Amino acid sequence: MQRSVIAHHQLETFFDPILMTEEVGLAKPDPALFLRPVKDWGLTPEQVLFIGDHPLHDIKGAEAVGMTAVLKSNQPVVNSPSSYTVNDWSELEPILIQLNSERRSRL
Repeated sequence: MQRSVIAHHQLETFFDPILMTEEVGLAKPDPALFLRPVKDWGLTPEQVLFIGDHPLHDIKGAEAVGMTAVLKSNQPVVNSPSSYTVNDWSELEPILIQLNSERRSRL
């Protein structure tokens, strides 16, 4: 996901901080890439949401380290490896509300 996409769809209102994989200098699905926000910001993998468009490199890589992942696809996905799939960015907000509600109920 590029920063221009984030800005265009105003996704920065939902996330703080935002880490772009191309800014890290590691290749997917290297676990070190997915664990960078955990290390840099003192988070747990469960506190990080990874959004990607590749079922194996993005989704499986993020879920392998314990993160929740959302697959962004421009086409219908059959047997998505992710618990969450969005075809349009407008579909993301309800997922975020659900995830936040679930996390609050566990506290």
